[in-house]
Amino acid sequence: ATTPAAAMGPRLIATTPSTVEGARPGGAFTWFCEHGVCYGFYMIPKAEGRNEAFSFLTSYFQEAPRLVVYDFGCALQEYCLNRAPQFFKNTQFVVDKFHWSGHSSCARSYSPFLYSRLERVNTSIAEQCNAALKKIKGSITRM
Repeated sequence: ATTPAAAMGPRLIATTPSTVEGARPGGAFTWFCEHGVCYGFYMIPKAEGRNEAFSFLTSYFQEAPRLVVYDFGCALQEYCLNRAPQFFKNTQFVVDKFHWSGHSSCARSYSPFLYSRLERVNTSIAEQCNAALKKIKGSITRM
């Protein structure tokens, strides 16, 4: 994977990974900033899980981002804090706007609609990229 993330330091970023499923399990795991710029990607050999998000953040960031937007931000927060509490102590986790309606039993603090700084942020950019990548899923799964 290629990413300049290690040089960025702690910034307000909205990151949402997604995979493109193809004939083989796995796909591309992508990360975007709040401006819609892809910070990086890497190929995963199996289905996406919390460990991919955790590994990406701890491998490519010298300091954890202040904000992580993820389709299961609620579960990712617990996963990250159980494994690297000092690294993530100042990180806020929220669920992206596209997936929030399916999180009716989650705490309201995970809602992206509560935070004015996210009003104009496309928190679902990875899902949109995922839809575009599905057109070339055969090539992606062989990368």
